[in-house]
Amino acid sequence: MTPKVSPEPAETDNASPDTEDPAPEPTHPAPETTRFVAAPRRKPKTRSDSNPAPIRIAPPEVYLPPAVYAALRQLTLEERQRDRATARPYGQVVLDAIETHAGELQRHWNTPEPQTSTGLFKRRETSAQPRRRRHSEIQARVPLGGIISSDTATLDALVEEWSAGSRSALVEHALRLYLNVRPD
Repeated sequence: MTPKVSPEPAETDNASPDTEDPAPEPTHPAPETTRFVAAPRRKPKTRSDSNPAPIRIAPPEVYLPPAVYAALRQLTLEERQRDRATARPYGQVVLDAIETHAGELQRHWNTPEPQTSTGLFKRRETSAQPRRRRHSEIQARVPLGGIISSDTATLDALVEEWSAGSRSALVEHALRLYLNVRPD
């Protein structure tokens, strides 16, 4: 008769550490219902993160007549040709123009209108609502690069304080005075 072979191999004490154990046969667990686990939510990045993405803010814009824009562009091109390091961007030229002619600009819009009323009625002030500017030609959209946000706020405050109507109206009149561009 043949001897019965046991299904388990016999362990020996002389096994070397270099030999690997044969791979165990995979065991298949009993089928279960599948559960989906939601991935953990990531915290949205904020500016306080260690490496924040830079936030780019567009510079303020104004609309200028072609003649004023051409004079502004010519001035900045000439400055760049002379010395690129000291050339001013459009925004700096605008700030210089407003600072140079601030008194004249303020008088331009804040001139008191003659009183036509005898005082019996309260009338709506006509200077409270600026006239709408109409243009015969297409205006150039000019970004005022080189202006920091506090200067933009100051510029917009001057528009309100001087009753200029809009940022574009104030900038246009300041540049006309500064660049000596006469109205058409």
